[in-house]
Amino acid sequence: MLKPGTPCPDFEIPHHLDGVAKLNDYKGKILILAFHPFSFTGG
Repeated sequence: MLKPGTPCPDFEIPHHLDGVAKLNDYKGKILILAFHPFSFTGG
């Protein structure tokens, strides 16, 4: 867990179009990360 004001470390995730998306790809842009645990799982 990061504390408020702590920069997020770079990471990469699979991209829905192909390849991977890296956090650094969005440097200087507004980015919203939303996590939805249990969404779309039927649980």
